[in-house]
Amino acid sequence: MVNNVKLTIIDDDEDDFILTEDLLSDIEGFQFEVDWVNDFELAENLLTKSESDIYLIDYRLGKLSGLDLLIHARKTGCKKPIIILTGQGDREIDMQAMKNGADDYIVKSAIDVEKLERSIRYALERYHTLEKLNHSEVKYKSLFQRSIDPIYIVDKNLNFIEVNQALTTLFGYQKDDVTSHDLSFLFEKEKTYERFKTSLLNKGLIKDFEVTLLRSDGKQLNCSITTIVLFDINNEVEGYQGIIRDNTKQKENEQQLLRAEKLGMTGRLARSIAHEVRNPLTNINLSLEQLMAEFQDNEDALMYSEIIKRNSDRINNLITELLNSAKPTSVVMDSIEIDDLIPKVIELAADRIKLQKISLKTELNCNKITANIDEEQMKIALLNIIINAIEAMPPDRQGELTISTCMENNQISISIADNGEGIEKDKLNNLFDAFYTGKRTGMGLGLTTTQNIINAHEAKIVVESEKGVGTKFTILIKPN
Repeated sequence: MVNNVKLTIIDDDEDDFILTEDLLSDIEGFQFEVDWVNDFELAENLLTKSESDIYLIDYRLGKLSGLDLLIHARKTGCKKPIIILTGQGDREIDMQAMKNGADDYIVKSAIDVEKLERSIRYALERYHTLEKLNHSEVKYKSLFQRSIDPIYIVDKNLNFIEVNQALTTLFGYQKDDVTSHDLSFLFEKEKTYERFKTSLLNKGLIKDFEVTLLRSDGKQLNCSITTIVLFDINNEVEGYQGIIRDNTKQKENEQQLLRAEKLGMTGRLARSIAHEVRNPLTNINLSLEQLMAEFQDNEDALMYSEIIKRNSDRINNLITELLNSAKPTSVVMDSIEIDDLIPKVIELAADRIKLQKISLKTELNCNKITANIDEEQMKIALLNIIINAIEAMPPDRQGELTISTCMENNQISISIADNGEGIEKDKLNNLFDAFYTGKRTGMGLGLTTTQNIINAHEAKIVVESEKGVGTKFTILIKPN
Protein backbone atom coordinates (compact mmCIF):
# COMPACT_ATOMS: atom_id res chain seq x y z
CA MET A 1 0.00 0.00 0.00
CA VAL A 2 1.39 3.40 -1.05
CA ASN A 3 1.05 6.35 1.29
CA ASN A 4 0.46 9.67 -0.46
CA VAL A 5 2.28 12.41 1.39
CA LYS A 6 2.43 16.12 0.69
CA LEU A 7 5.95 17.25 1.67
CA THR A 8 7.49 20.72 1.66
CA ILE A 9 11.26 21.31 1.56
CA ILE A 10 12.37 24.69 2.89
CA ASP A 11 15.95 25.26 1.73
CA ASP A 12 17.66 28.26 0.07
CA ASP A 13 20.12 25.98 -1.76
CA GLU A 14 18.60 24.55 -4.97
CA ASP A 15 21.27 21.87 -5.26
CA ASP A 16 20.46 20.55 -1.79
CA PHE A 17 16.75 20.56 -2.70
CA ILE A 18 17.41 18.49 -5.84
CA LEU A 19 19.52 15.97 -3.93
CA THR A 20 16.85 15.62 -1.23
CA GLU A 21 14.10 15.24 -3.84
CA ASP A 22 16.07 12.45 -5.52
CA LEU A 23 16.36 10.62 -2.21
CA LEU A 24 12.61 10.97 -1.67
CA SER A 25 11.89 9.45 -5.08
CA ASP A 26 13.80 6.30 -4.09
CA ILE A 27 11.81 5.71 -0.91
CA GLU A 28 9.44 2.76 -1.29
CA GLY A 29 5.93 2.76 0.17
CA PHE A 30 5.48 6.53 -0.19
CA GLN A 31 4.30 8.72 -3.04
CA PHE A 32 5.55 12.24 -2.29
CA GLU A 33 4.06 15.45 -3.65
CA VAL A 34 7.04 17.74 -3.12
CA ASP A 35 6.99 21.55 -2.87
CA TRP A 36 10.10 23.70 -2.62
CA VAL A 37 10.29 27.03 -0.77
CA ASN A 38 13.49 29.10 -0.64
CA ASP A 39 12.15 32.29 0.94
CA PHE A 40 11.94 32.70 4.72
CA GLU A 41 8.82 34.94 4.80
CA LEU A 42 6.97 32.73 2.31
CA ALA A 43 7.90 29.72 4.44
CA GLU A 44 6.47 31.45 7.54
CA ASN A 45 3.12 31.91 5.77
CA LEU A 46 3.05 28.30 4.54
CA LEU A 47 3.82 26.93 8.01
CA THR A 48 1.07 29.09 9.50
CA LYS A 49 -1.43 27.57 7.03
CA SER A 50 -0.01 24.09 7.82
CA GLU A 51 -1.27 22.54 4.56
CA SER A 52 1.52 19.98 4.00
CA ASP A 53 1.76 16.64 5.80
CA ILE A 54 5.43 17.09 6.76
CA TYR A 55 8.20 19.72 6.46
CA LEU A 56 11.97 19.35 5.89
CA ILE A 57 13.69 22.58 6.96
CA ASP A 58 17.34 23.42 6.36
CA TYR A 59 19.08 24.86 9.40
CA ARG A 60 20.79 27.67 7.42
CA LEU A 61 18.41 30.03 5.62
CA GLY A 62 20.46 33.12 4.88
CA LYS A 63 20.63 35.52 7.82
CA LEU A 64 18.06 33.53 9.75
CA SER A 65 17.96 29.85 10.67
CA GLY A 66 15.65 26.90 10.38
CA LEU A 67 15.47 26.99 14.18
CA ASP A 68 13.81 30.45 14.01
CA LEU A 69 11.35 29.07 11.49
CA LEU A 70 10.65 26.05 13.71
CA ILE A 71 9.95 28.29 16.72
CA HIS A 72 7.62 30.46 14.60
CA ALA A 73 5.76 27.38 13.33
CA ARG A 74 5.11 25.97 16.77
CA LYS A 75 4.07 29.35 18.21
CA THR A 76 1.53 29.87 15.40
CA GLY A 77 -0.05 26.47 16.00
CA CYS A 78 1.56 24.27 13.36
CA LYS A 79 1.47 20.72 14.70
CA LYS A 80 2.65 18.93 11.55
CA PRO A 81 5.95 16.98 11.70
CA ILE A 82 9.09 19.08 11.13
CA ILE A 83 12.53 17.60 10.45
CA ILE A 84 15.60 19.85 10.65
CA LEU A 85 18.38 19.29 8.07
CA THR A 86 21.90 20.63 8.62
CA GLY A 87 25.20 20.54 6.79
CA GLN A 88 27.20 19.39 9.79
CA GLY A 89 26.44 17.74 13.12
CA ASP A 90 26.16 19.97 16.15
CA ARG A 91 24.86 18.50 19.41
CA GLU A 92 23.83 21.92 20.74
CA ILE A 93 21.72 22.62 17.64
CA ASP A 94 20.29 19.10 17.86
CA MET A 95 19.22 19.68 21.50
CA GLN A 96 17.72 23.11 20.71
CA ALA A 97 15.77 21.69 17.77
CA MET A 98 14.28 18.91 19.86
CA LYS A 99 13.52 21.32 22.71
CA ASN A 100 11.60 23.63 20.36
CA GLY A 101 9.45 20.89 18.83
CA ALA A 102 11.41 19.31 15.98
CA ASP A 103 10.48 15.70 15.25
CA ASP A 104 13.98 14.78 14.12
CA TYR A 105 17.39 16.21 13.27
CA ILE A 106 19.40 14.87 10.27
CA VAL A 107 22.95 15.70 9.15
CA LYS A 108 22.98 16.09 5.36
CA SER A 109 26.41 14.52 4.96
CA ALA A 110 25.22 11.31 6.60
CA ILE A 111 21.79 11.15 4.99
CA ASP A 112 20.71 8.24 2.79
CA VAL A 113 17.43 6.77 1.57
CA GLU A 114 17.07 4.43 4.56
CA LYS A 115 17.70 7.12 7.20
CA LEU A 116 15.41 9.62 5.46
CA GLU A 117 12.63 7.04 5.07
CA ARG A 118 12.85 5.99 8.72
CA SER A 119 12.89 9.61 9.93
CA ILE A 120 9.83 10.55 7.82
CA ARG A 121 7.96 7.35 8.73
CA TYR A 122 8.59 7.74 12.47
CA ALA A 123 7.66 11.44 12.38
CA LEU A 124 4.37 10.77 10.58
CA GLU A 125 3.48 7.81 12.83
CA ARG A 126 4.24 9.86 15.93
CA TYR A 127 2.12 12.73 14.60
CA HIS A 128 -0.87 10.48 13.87
CA THR A 129 -0.54 8.80 17.29
CA LEU A 130 -0.49 12.19 19.03
CA GLU A 131 -3.50 13.30 16.98
CA LYS A 132 -5.44 10.26 18.17
CA LEU A 133 -4.38 10.94 21.76
CA ASN A 134 -5.36 14.60 21.42
CA HIS A 135 -8.73 13.57 19.98
CA SER A 136 -9.28 11.18 22.89
CA GLU A 137 -8.25 13.89 25.34
CA VAL A 138 -10.63 16.41 23.76
CA LYS A 139 -13.41 13.81 23.86
CA TYR A 140 -12.65 13.06 27.53
CA LYS A 141 -12.56 16.76 28.41
CA SER A 142 -15.85 17.27 26.59
CA LEU A 143 -17.49 14.46 28.58
CA PHE A 144 -15.91 15.85 31.76
CA GLN A 145 -17.15 19.39 31.19
CA ARG A 146 -20.57 18.51 29.78
CA SER A 147 -21.50 16.06 32.53
CA ILE A 148 -24.63 17.12 34.39
CA ASP A 149 -23.10 15.76 37.60
CA PRO A 150 -20.33 17.71 39.37
CA ILE A 151 -16.95 16.03 38.76
CA TYR A 152 -13.57 16.90 40.27
CA ILE A 153 -9.95 15.76 40.11
CA VAL A 154 -7.67 16.26 43.12
CA ASP A 155 -4.01 15.45 43.75
CA LYS A 156 -2.85 12.89 46.31
CA ASN A 157 -3.17 15.53 49.06
CA LEU A 158 -6.80 16.20 47.95
CA ASN A 159 -6.00 19.64 46.54
CA PHE A 160 -8.27 20.50 43.62
CA ILE A 161 -6.65 20.21 40.18
CA GLU A 162 -9.69 20.35 37.90
CA VAL A 163 -13.46 20.77 38.28
CA ASN A 164 -16.20 20.82 35.68
CA GLN A 165 -18.83 23.47 35.08
CA ALA A 166 -21.56 21.47 36.81
CA LEU A 167 -19.58 21.68 40.07
CA THR A 168 -19.00 25.43 39.91
CA THR A 169 -22.67 25.98 39.01
CA LEU A 170 -23.97 23.80 41.85
CA PHE A 171 -21.80 25.45 44.52
CA GLY A 172 -21.94 28.99 43.12
CA TYR A 173 -18.18 29.51 42.75
CA GLN A 174 -15.83 30.55 39.98
CA LYS A 175 -13.41 27.80 38.93
CA ASP A 176 -10.37 29.61 40.41
CA ASP A 177 -12.17 29.92 43.76
CA VAL A 178 -12.38 26.14 43.99
CA THR A 179 -9.02 25.08 42.50
CA SER A 180 -7.14 27.23 44.99
CA HIS A 181 -8.38 25.03 47.88
CA ASP A 182 -8.48 21.40 48.92
CA LEU A 183 -11.61 19.23 49.09
CA SER A 184 -12.42 20.26 52.67
CA PHE A 185 -13.40 23.66 51.21
CA LEU A 186 -16.84 22.23 50.33
CA PHE A 187 -17.48 20.30 53.55
CA GLU A 188 -19.72 21.71 56.28
CA LYS A 189 -17.86 19.98 59.11
CA GLU A 190 -14.13 19.36 59.47
CA LYS A 191 -14.74 16.08 61.35
CA THR A 192 -16.76 14.69 58.45
CA TYR A 193 -14.01 15.66 56.01
CA GLU A 194 -11.35 13.96 58.13
CA ARG A 195 -13.46 10.78 58.24
CA PHE A 196 -13.90 10.94 54.45
CA LYS A 197 -10.18 11.60 53.88
CA THR A 198 -9.01 8.78 56.16
CA SER A 199 -11.31 6.26 54.51
CA LEU A 200 -10.30 7.36 50.99
CA LEU A 201 -6.55 7.25 51.67
CA ASN A 202 -6.85 3.81 53.28
CA LYS A 203 -9.17 2.17 50.75
CA GLY A 204 -8.60 4.16 47.55
CA LEU A 205 -12.36 4.10 46.88
CA ILE A 206 -15.39 5.64 48.53
CA LYS A 207 -18.87 4.99 47.18
CA ASP A 208 -21.97 7.08 47.98
CA PHE A 209 -20.49 8.85 51.01
CA GLU A 210 -23.42 10.90 52.37
CA VAL A 211 -22.41 14.36 53.52
CA THR A 212 -23.64 17.92 53.94
CA LEU A 213 -21.74 20.31 51.66
CA LEU A 214 -21.94 24.12 51.57
CA ARG A 215 -22.66 26.47 48.68
CA SER A 216 -20.93 29.83 48.40
CA ASP A 217 -24.04 31.48 49.90
CA GLY A 218 -23.92 29.17 52.94
CA LYS A 219 -26.84 27.01 51.82
CA GLN A 220 -26.54 23.37 52.85
CA LEU A 221 -26.69 20.64 50.22
CA ASN A 222 -27.38 16.98 51.00
CA CYS A 223 -24.94 15.16 48.73
CA SER A 224 -23.33 11.79 48.12
CA ILE A 225 -19.72 11.52 46.93
CA THR A 226 -18.09 8.67 45.03
CA THR A 227 -14.30 8.93 44.63
CA ILE A 228 -11.69 6.60 43.12
CA VAL A 229 -7.88 6.65 43.12
CA LEU A 230 -5.84 7.55 39.99
CA PHE A 231 -2.43 5.98 39.25
CA ASP A 232 0.46 7.29 37.14
CA ILE A 233 2.50 5.24 34.63
CA ASN A 234 4.65 3.92 37.48
CA ASN A 235 1.53 2.66 39.29
CA GLU A 236 2.01 5.31 41.99
CA VAL A 237 -0.97 7.24 43.40
CA GLU A 238 -1.12 10.62 41.64
CA GLY A 239 -4.60 11.75 42.69
CA TYR A 240 -8.31 10.99 42.89
CA GLN A 241 -11.34 11.57 40.71
CA GLY A 242 -14.78 12.00 42.19
CA ILE A 243 -18.40 12.67 41.34
CA ILE A 244 -20.88 14.51 43.53
CA ARG A 245 -24.63 13.92 43.43
CA ASP A 246 -26.93 16.56 44.85
CA ASN A 247 -29.68 14.72 46.74
CA THR A 248 -31.14 17.85 48.34
CA LYS A 249 -34.39 17.87 46.34
CA GLN A 250 -34.77 14.12 46.72
CA LYS A 251 -34.32 14.41 50.50
CA GLU A 252 -36.79 17.30 50.63
CA ASN A 253 -39.34 15.29 48.65
CA GLU A 254 -38.82 12.32 50.97
CA GLN A 255 -39.37 14.59 53.97
CA GLN A 256 -42.51 16.04 52.39
CA LEU A 257 -43.83 12.53 51.73
CA LEU A 258 -42.97 11.42 55.26
CA ARG A 259 -44.73 14.47 56.72
CA ALA A 260 -47.80 13.80 54.57
CA GLU A 261 -47.85 10.19 55.77
CA LYS A 262 -47.50 11.31 59.39
CA LEU A 263 -50.26 13.86 58.88
CA GLY A 264 -52.52 11.18 57.43
CA MET A 265 -51.73 8.87 60.35
CA THR A 266 -52.40 11.71 62.80
CA GLY A 267 -55.76 12.29 61.13
CA ARG A 268 -56.72 8.65 61.48
CA LEU A 269 -55.59 8.66 65.09
CA ALA A 270 -57.48 11.89 65.78
CA ARG A 271 -60.72 10.49 64.36
CA SER A 272 -60.29 7.32 66.41
CA ILE A 273 -59.64 9.33 69.58
CA ALA A 274 -62.59 11.61 68.85
CA HIS A 275 -64.89 8.62 68.47
CA GLU A 276 -63.59 6.75 71.52
CA VAL A 277 -63.36 9.80 73.83
CA ARG A 278 -66.26 12.00 72.77
CA ASN A 279 -68.93 9.35 73.27
CA PRO A 280 -68.15 8.81 76.98
CA LEU A 281 -67.40 12.53 77.31
CA THR A 282 -70.90 13.33 76.09
CA ASN A 283 -72.35 10.97 78.73
CA ILE A 284 -70.22 12.66 81.40
CA ASN A 285 -71.45 16.12 80.35
CA LEU A 286 -75.11 15.02 80.31
CA SER A 287 -74.77 13.40 83.72
CA LEU A 288 -72.95 16.49 85.04
CA GLU A 289 -75.75 18.80 83.88
CA GLN A 290 -78.28 16.60 85.72
CA LEU A 291 -76.20 16.62 88.90
CA MET A 292 -75.68 20.39 88.76
CA ALA A 293 -79.45 20.84 88.49
CA GLU A 294 -79.95 18.71 91.61
CA PHE A 295 -77.14 20.36 93.64
CA GLN A 296 -78.20 23.99 93.23
CA ASP A 297 -78.15 24.52 96.99
CA ASN A 298 -74.83 22.70 97.60
CA GLU A 299 -71.95 25.12 96.99
CA ASP A 300 -69.20 22.50 97.39
CA ALA A 301 -70.92 20.15 94.95
CA LEU A 302 -71.39 22.99 92.44
CA MET A 303 -67.71 24.01 92.77
CA TYR A 304 -66.49 20.49 92.01
CA SER A 305 -69.02 20.20 89.21
CA GLU A 306 -67.65 23.38 87.60
CA ILE A 307 -64.11 21.95 87.78
CA ILE A 308 -65.29 18.80 86.06
CA LYS A 309 -67.11 20.85 83.39
CA ARG A 310 -64.10 23.08 82.63
CA ASN A 311 -61.80 20.11 82.21
CA SER A 312 -64.37 18.27 80.17
CA ASP A 313 -64.68 21.30 77.87
CA ARG A 314 -60.88 21.47 77.65
CA ILE A 315 -60.72 17.82 76.54
CA ASN A 316 -63.40 18.50 73.95
CA ASN A 317 -61.56 21.59 72.62
CA LEU A 318 -58.31 19.64 72.46
CA ILE A 319 -59.96 16.95 70.36
CA THR A 320 -61.46 19.62 68.08
CA GLU A 321 -58.06 21.25 67.57
CA LEU A 322 -56.45 17.90 66.86
CA LEU A 323 -59.10 17.10 64.25
CA ASN A 324 -58.76 20.53 62.64
CA SER A 325 -54.95 20.29 62.49
CA ALA A 326 -54.99 16.83 60.94
CA LYS A 327 -57.80 17.04 58.41
CA PRO A 328 -57.17 18.41 54.89
CA THR A 329 -57.52 22.17 54.93
CA SER A 330 -60.22 23.65 52.76
CA VAL A 331 -58.79 26.61 50.86
CA VAL A 332 -60.38 29.33 48.75
CA MET A 333 -57.73 30.51 46.31
CA ASP A 334 -57.29 34.05 45.12
CA SER A 335 -54.48 35.91 43.36
CA ILE A 336 -52.55 37.67 46.12
CA GLU A 337 -49.42 39.84 45.98
CA ILE A 338 -46.93 38.17 48.31
CA ASP A 339 -45.23 41.39 49.41
CA ASP A 340 -48.65 42.78 50.42
CA LEU A 341 -49.40 39.70 52.52
CA ILE A 342 -46.27 39.82 54.71
CA PRO A 343 -47.01 43.18 56.46
CA LYS A 344 -50.50 41.91 57.34
CA VAL A 345 -49.01 38.85 59.04
CA ILE A 346 -46.41 40.96 60.86
CA GLU A 347 -49.19 43.21 62.18
CA LEU A 348 -50.84 40.19 63.81
CA ALA A 349 -47.61 39.47 65.71
CA ALA A 350 -46.64 43.12 66.34
CA ASP A 351 -47.54 43.08 70.07
CA ARG A 352 -45.47 39.96 70.75
CA ILE A 353 -42.51 41.39 68.80
CA LYS A 354 -42.68 44.65 70.72
CA LEU A 355 -43.15 42.95 74.10
CA GLN A 356 -40.09 40.70 73.56
CA LYS A 357 -38.08 43.71 72.27
CA ILE A 358 -37.18 41.80 69.12
CA SER A 359 -35.36 43.49 66.24
CA LEU A 360 -37.42 42.93 63.08
CA LYS A 361 -35.88 43.09 59.61
CA THR A 362 -37.85 42.66 56.40
CA GLU A 363 -36.42 42.12 52.92
CA LEU A 364 -39.30 42.01 50.44
CA ASN A 365 -38.14 41.38 46.87
CA CYS A 366 -41.31 40.04 45.21
CA ASN A 367 -42.85 43.35 44.21
CA LYS A 368 -46.04 42.82 42.15
CA ILE A 369 -45.47 39.04 42.07
CA THR A 370 -48.67 37.14 42.81
CA ALA A 371 -49.63 33.58 43.73
CA ASN A 372 -52.92 31.73 44.07
CA ILE A 373 -53.35 31.33 47.83
CA ASP A 374 -55.99 31.40 50.54
CA GLU A 375 -54.96 34.62 52.26
CA GLU A 376 -56.49 33.87 55.66
CA GLN A 377 -55.14 30.32 55.79
CA MET A 378 -51.65 31.45 54.70
CA LYS A 379 -51.72 34.12 57.41
CA ILE A 380 -52.33 31.37 59.99
CA ALA A 381 -49.47 29.27 58.58
CA LEU A 382 -46.97 32.16 58.61
CA LEU A 383 -48.15 33.45 61.99
CA ASN A 384 -47.56 30.04 63.59
CA ILE A 385 -43.96 30.09 62.34
CA ILE A 386 -43.39 33.68 63.50
CA ILE A 387 -44.79 32.94 66.98
CA ASN A 388 -42.54 29.89 67.24
CA ALA A 389 -39.57 32.04 66.21
CA ILE A 390 -40.39 34.69 68.82
CA GLU A 391 -40.74 32.08 71.57
CA ALA A 392 -37.46 30.42 70.52
CA MET A 393 -35.42 33.54 71.24
CA PRO A 394 -34.05 33.60 74.79
CA PRO A 395 -34.76 36.76 76.82
CA ASP A 396 -31.11 37.15 77.84
CA ARG A 397 -29.96 38.25 74.37
CA GLN A 398 -31.18 40.57 71.62
CA GLY A 399 -33.63 38.68 69.46
CA GLU A 400 -33.44 39.15 65.70
CA LEU A 401 -36.25 38.16 63.35
CA THR A 402 -35.75 38.38 59.58
CA ILE A 403 -38.65 37.94 57.17
CA SER A 404 -37.78 37.97 53.47
CA THR A 405 -39.27 37.19 50.08
CA CYS A 406 -37.54 36.54 46.76
CA MET A 407 -37.73 34.46 43.60
CA GLU A 408 -35.70 31.24 43.83
CA ASN A 409 -35.57 28.70 40.99
CA ASN A 410 -38.80 30.08 39.49
CA GLN A 411 -40.60 29.82 42.84
CA ILE A 412 -41.66 32.39 45.41
CA SER A 413 -39.56 31.95 48.53
CA ILE A 414 -40.85 33.24 51.89
CA SER A 415 -38.22 32.92 54.63
CA ILE A 416 -38.60 33.46 58.36
CA ALA A 417 -35.30 33.31 60.26
CA ASP A 418 -34.48 33.83 63.94
CA ASN A 419 -31.34 33.85 66.07
CA GLY A 420 -32.91 31.68 68.74
CA GLU A 421 -31.63 28.54 70.40
CA GLY A 422 -31.84 26.44 67.26
CA ILE A 423 -33.03 22.86 66.90
CA GLU A 424 -30.95 19.70 67.02
CA LYS A 425 -30.81 17.93 63.66
CA ASP A 426 -32.24 14.69 64.96
CA LYS A 427 -35.35 16.57 66.06
CA LEU A 428 -36.04 18.46 62.83
CA ASN A 429 -38.04 15.60 61.34
CA ASN A 430 -40.45 15.69 64.30
CA LEU A 431 -41.27 19.40 64.09
CA PHE A 432 -44.52 18.92 62.20
CA ASP A 433 -45.76 15.97 64.27
CA ALA A 434 -48.93 16.54 66.27
CA PHE A 435 -48.31 17.25 69.98
CA TYR A 436 -44.55 17.56 69.42
CA THR A 437 -43.26 20.69 71.16
CA GLY A 438 -40.07 21.91 72.75
CA LYS A 439 -41.93 24.53 74.82
CA ARG A 440 -43.23 24.18 78.34
CA THR A 441 -46.61 25.49 77.27
CA GLY A 442 -48.54 24.78 74.10
CA MET A 443 -50.04 21.66 72.62
CA GLY A 444 -47.67 21.22 69.68
CA LEU A 445 -50.33 21.59 66.98
CA GLY A 446 -49.26 24.92 65.44
CA LEU A 447 -46.73 23.55 62.95
CA THR A 448 -48.95 20.57 62.20
CA THR A 449 -51.62 23.06 61.13
CA THR A 450 -49.02 25.02 59.14
CA GLN A 451 -47.91 21.87 57.30
CA ASN A 452 -51.53 21.04 56.51
CA ILE A 453 -52.11 24.51 55.05
CA ILE A 454 -48.89 24.37 53.00
CA ASN A 455 -49.89 20.96 51.61
CA ALA A 456 -53.31 22.34 50.64
CA HIS A 457 -51.50 25.01 48.58
CA GLU A 458 -49.30 22.34 46.91
CA ALA A 459 -46.32 24.26 48.27
CA LYS A 460 -43.20 23.15 50.16
CA ILE A 461 -41.75 24.03 53.53
CA VAL A 462 -38.04 23.59 54.32
CA VAL A 463 -36.41 23.95 57.73
CA GLU A 464 -32.74 24.72 58.37
CA SER A 465 -31.41 25.02 61.91
CA GLU A 466 -28.17 25.06 63.85
CA LYS A 467 -28.04 24.63 67.58
CA GLY A 468 -27.08 27.90 69.29
CA VAL A 469 -27.33 29.89 66.03
CA GLY A 470 -30.97 29.92 64.99
CA THR A 471 -33.63 28.49 62.71
CA LYS A 472 -34.89 29.36 59.23
CA PHE A 473 -38.23 28.28 57.76
CA THR A 474 -38.63 28.65 53.98
CA ILE A 475 -41.94 28.26 52.15
CA LEU A 476 -41.78 27.75 48.38
CA ILE A 477 -44.88 28.63 46.36
CA LYS A 478 -45.53 28.55 42.62
CA PRO A 479 -46.12 32.07 41.26
CA ASN A 480 -48.87 32.98 38.82
